[in-house]
Amino acid sequence: AESLHRKALAIYQATEGRRSLGVARALTNLASLLRRTGRLDEAEPLAREALNIRRAEYGDHHGAVASSLQRLAVILREKNDYDEAKSLLQEALTIYRRMYGESHSHVASTLLVLAAVLDDKGDSEAAAREFLAVIDVYTHEHGPDHFLVANARSHYGACLTHLQKYEEAERELLSAHKNLSAGGYTSRTRIATSRLVDLYEAWGKDEMAARWRSLASANELAEDE
Repeated sequence: AESLHRKALAIYQATEGRRSLGVARALTNLASLLRRTGRLDEAEPLAREALNIRRAEYGDHHGAVASSLQRLAVILREKNDYDEAKSLLQEALTIYRRMYGESHSHVASTLLVLAAVLDDKGDSEAAAREFLAVIDVYTHEHGPDHFLVANARSHYGACLTHLQKYEEAERELLSAHKNLSAGGYTSRTRIATSRLVDLYEAWGKDEMAARWRSLASANELAEDE
């Protein structure tokens, strides 16, 4: 897959020049692939270049620029560069809110990443408020049982664990896990299971932590078969 993405990038650069929107799209796709495979140092400059091309083409207030800001912020978050990630996400939110208002999926998806960054930085109180806002938007758009709502609740439950609000965290995480599991054992389900293990370990409920840890191991073995 990587070779195909690099070939596409080379074709766009040869036929459209190095600063075209086609090049920006190819850079974005390649950066996303590299991020998914953990090659963050290679992904970051490509994502930055794509952002710069889109800024030059569209200006600072276009949805494509907001998308590039969010994608770069995700890479930076995974590199633990929380301050720049936060700044980029706030800029993306400003663009999306100007375009769509508060209750839109683009606003919610960006706010979800921002809340995760705040939680990573240790500002879990602020993160919890943002996670609740995301849950409200997704619930309004998709209904309470949608996987996007469940995924946001999973994030929120982890945040509550960090705040040592264990009973609330348990309710959120169990509900999220139930709804995510309905769609099969996906990466989101795996993370939700891990968050339940973290909750019960932090809460001092070792037997429950062991039970969920065993479930996670069993699911991973089944996935490998």
